[in-house]
Amino acid sequence: METLQKEDEVNDEAVGDAAKKPPSTLASPQTAPEIETSIAPAGESIKAAGKGRSSHRARNKRGSRARASKDTSKLLLLYDEDILDRDPLREQKDLAFAQAYLTRVREALQHTPGKYEDFLQIIYEFESSTQMHSAVDLFKSLQTLLQDWPQLLKDFAAFLLPEQALSCGLVSPL
Repeated sequence: METLQKEDEVNDEAVGDAAKKPPSTLASPQTAPEIETSIAPAGESIKAAGKGRSSHRARNKRGSRARASKDTSKLLLLYDEDILDRDPLREQKDLAFAQAYLTRVREALQHTPGKYEDFLQIIYEFESSTQMHSAVDLFKSLQTLLQDWPQLLKDFAAFLLPEQALSCGLVSPL
């Protein structure tokens, strides 16, 4: 207790001395260090900081448990064979993927008059045909048309089943 009173007296004297001196426009090379005053005693502020850290650690543990649970559920979804069938946005994603492919084809064929129209005609005939044609037949028709654009043919493999892509020679057997 006496120590605190002495510190207060020293602080009061330092403040009193500073009040008596007029402020100087030039900074002196020997500036007195600023004294930080605290409302709470030092021991109490340390306890408060410790409480904050421990609750932060507890929050991190809860967060890491929740994150681990979320990661586990995502991992289990990877083992689900029907995950694509249950995707509510699957049709939209498939449509966007097909449109992106058509855009790449259009950009690649734009400098060759009539090629893109021929491509669209082959696709249209495949879709509207009353005869059963396989995707492999469609690929063979496109292969003739797109022989100068092998990357477009390779990209077409994304629309095929694995066994169809294999029979078209777009993928190699394992």
